[in-house]
Amino acid sequence: MNKDLLIYCEGETEERLAARLIRNHLLQHGVCVAGPILAATSFEPCGQRGGFVNWDAIRFDLTTLFAKHPQPEFRFTTLLDTYAMPKRVLELAGFSGPVSTVADIEAVEQAIERDLGEPRF
Repeated sequence: MNKDLLIYCEGETEERLAARLIRNHLLQHGVCVAGPILAATSFEPCGQRGGFVNWDAIRFDLTTLFAKHPQPEFRFTTLLDTYAMPKRVLELAGFSGPVSTVADIEAVEQAIERDLGEPRF
């Protein structure tokens, strides 16, 4: 079975990491990396991309990608910085301020997973 992974990236640094290192490594293990795709910063179809600043736009963008790639073997992941995370994302996990511990970041990741409700994510 072919394995496909779409990596949704916050910015150009994460995009380069995905394209240059992660893609080549995963290819050796039979995983084809599609993308990477830069994060949406607005709801404009051709609007600016790059930056973890607007959770609602990112959420919309991701759910659109989920629908565009409905194959059950297709998987999705993100490379998003935890620095200056949008307040809306922190609130999903019950935080009112910045997070810094591994446990806090794992709680935010789990909250994002619940919010997206996509088992392939």
